[in-house]
Amino acid sequence: MILSTSKEYIAKTLFKGLLLWVAFNIGTGLLSGDTSLDDNYFILFLVIAYVALIASYKIKIDRGHITTYQASMVTNNINLFKASEVINEKGRLTVIYPDDARFSVKYSQFNEADQLKVIELTVPQTGERARIAPEVVEQHEKNKIKKRNAGYTQSIFGGFNLIILGIVAVITDVIYLPSRDGFIYMDKEPTYFYVWLVILFVVGIGSLAYGFIGKRKYKNA
Repeated sequence: MILSTSKEYIAKTLFKGLLLWVAFNIGTGLLSGDTSLDDNYFILFLVIAYVALIASYKIKIDRGHITTYQASMVTNNINLFKASEVINEKGRLTVIYPDDARFSVKYSQFNEADQLKVIELTVPQTGERARIAPEVVEQHEKNKIKKRNAGYTQSIFGGFNLIILGIVAVITDVIYLPSRDGFIYMDKEPTYFYVWLVILFVVGIGSLAYGFIGKRKYKNA
């Protein structure tokens, strides 16, 4: 069985990376007075490279063995039947051998069903593996859904704020984002004004859509 990073996790990571890139441009704009997106492409390249690295993560589970891959390279080869202990915390499993050798298996970037498969097949695994109690699996599902719903709520709230900021800019011809010369005025910097106006609406609508789609998905689940 081979499990890969979920498309939702990849999209979420890419979205956060783009927000980081925009925030970095705003920060450098405060110092240089240039609020355009015509520079800092190295940061954008790093974001894309990081997302590609995240997307390349896979694990293979086969008859008591786990092999992890990153960028098409094997990063761990674990014999679960040799494990003396398995620790499950913060979205990863730590498999410990009797000689204290430790191997990490990340599972937080998988979808809900695949996360449960990893946990069920790995915890614990010494000789005959005991079954996980149904209430443990159910509580894990509830905790993950609660955490994701909180993230979706934050995304909706942030999207509304950005759209409101964009609407205010359309009405007043001023984008209330700080720069070295103060706020961005349409009559003084029309190019920068429209660039940031588009960014506000695109990121705002994207954040709203992500939040509402996520809420609806878990409501109907």
